[in-house]
Amino acid sequence: MSQQNAVKSQIDKAFRGLHTATPARVVGVVLVDGRIKRVHVKPQVRTLFSDGVILDRPTIKNVPLQFPSGGGAYQAFPVKVGDPVLLIFTEDVIEDWLEDGKEQTPHVIRRFSINDCFAIPGAFPFAESPGCYPDKYELKYNQTSVVIEESGNIKIESSAEVEVMSRQDTSHQSLGSYSVETNGVYSVDASGGLSLSKGGGENLIETIRKLSEEVSKIKVSGAQIENKVQIEALTAAIAAFKP
Repeated sequence: MSQQNAVKSQIDKAFRGLHTATPARVVGVVLVDGRIKRVHVKPQVRTLFSDGVILDRPTIKNVPLQFPSGGGAYQAFPVKVGDPVLLIFTEDVIEDWLEDGKEQTPHVIRRFSINDCFAIPGAFPFAESPGCYPDKYELKYNQTSVVIEESGNIKIESSAEVEVMSRQDTSHQSLGSYSVETNGVYSVDASGGLSLSKGGGENLIETIRKLSEEVSKIKVSGAQIENKVQIEALTAAIAAFKP
């Protein structure tokens, strides 16, 4: 073996234990307190050395799963078997740090090991990449999506039930029009007043106004009822809700 080949051989040997980053697929998930915090992964690219040797990558178990987070906020979503992830191998030993997150000294000496890595969901090949809008932020899960446009407009679309729950008083303020439609069953419109309707029928506010007017016309023994003034005031107040 020439000196040049001997040097290459030694370099290849050193590289076999050096890991940086590589795509992988989830082959198993680990639930901790009802949440997925670890995954078993299979790297998807085999190692090819200059001497023609090809090494298959083994399955790596209990890899910590990472999501964007900070300042008490985080974003998390389901991870399933078959999902692509990006494996990031660390410079130092992290197994002790993973237990408590405190600064510490490694109990063994190793660097860029296959045993020390994080899994970040979303290392897509071109054929599977969902891509992104050039001017919109999109959050999507199955048939439900939230899109925030560059202008600030927000669109929420769902084929299932949408529920908003608050344990405190809830308020809404809009400097423009505000409308809610539910496929002709109920409709709320506040583009200049308040309009409530059901099934495309007569407006609820208008119906109440007409009822109040009719009540104010009632006479008892030929005389107007005693609370006619109050009823007329309520009629005027109800009419103010009409757009």
